[in-house]
Amino acid sequence: MFPIRDLLNFIADIEWNENSTTTLFFLVKEIDTNGNITKKVKKVNITEDTQTSLHNKYLNSTKLKLTPLESEWIIKNIDEFNDSSHSLYYFNDEQLNNDLMFLTQINITENESYLATSNDKIEWIILRAGNYNDEFDIFIPHYPMNNISRDRFLLRYLNDQFEKVNLEKIIQFWENIFLIRYKGKTLCLDFSKLEKNYGYTKELDNKAHKRLEKINNLWYIDNFDILEWFIDEDKRLRNKILKIKDDSPIFTVSFDKIKEFILNKPKLKVKTNDEWTKFLITTKKDANNLITVLNDDILKSELTNMEYEVENKNNF
Repeated sequence: MFPIRDLLNFIADIEWNENSTTTLFFLVKEIDTNGNITKKVKKVNITEDTQTSLHNKYLNSTKLKLTPLESEWIIKNIDEFNDSSHSLYYFNDEQLNNDLMFLTQINITENESYLATSNDKIEWIILRAGNYNDEFDIFIPHYPMNNISRDRFLLRYLNDQFEKVNLEKIIQFWENIFLIRYKGKTLCLDFSKLEKNYGYTKELDNKAHKRLEKINNLWYIDNFDILEWFIDEDKRLRNKILKIKDDSPIFTVSFDKIKEFILNKPKLKVKTNDEWTKFLITTKKDANNLITVLNDDILKSELTNMEYEVENKNNF
């Protein structure tokens, strides 16, 4: 589990402690003369006033973001991904993909300094807060100011005259904390962005196909390739497949028992072949109905005798 309570307690300890500090880093992309790309974490030299402002502002921002998570959200490991509502996901270091390995490469004493005169492209803003005993990192995507405000023209007063401000040399970032790393675990506050921009679409697709292969090994499905195609085309169906756990009891249920269950639930409209020996998938609705059954989402209330399709099931 991601240690939210431990981190909140740590923030409370260091928030107004003069022995604590916040260090600023950039993840930059270097491009050499041959076009080769290297990504590096570089330490940023800032004034003492700036450091104090960052320290106070982002400790408070982190605290405000974490506090409601304890009671209002379900925190799961990425291996338990199922796209359920009010769920956030965390990674252990060994679960990070190549795009996110930089999270483990931050070192206050070893990282080289960032030079504002370089042509490095800044990709991430990284803030490390802590003291001699402990520390945590927050990660904020960087959006170049000239990309956001192309029509903006800024002047600054210098040596008794005004000069144009070079937007490329201004670093602008907000409180949109994207990742928080503490004690070797990284909490993602916006998984859709992570999936879209940092390689996790492919990882979840591969995971869904492995789950499909396990289903296919039970010889439940006649035209399995059509089901695979629907899963590839529809992210919602893919996420529904991911809800079927590897150790789900459904994998011990016989085809005949599943077939009997479906026949007693005409609203499900799951098709079979002419021999009634396999399920038949011809439409996306067929795929959705079958996955609903295999995910054991149809449950009956003992209190009212009503049947429901249930998204989340916790053992009672």
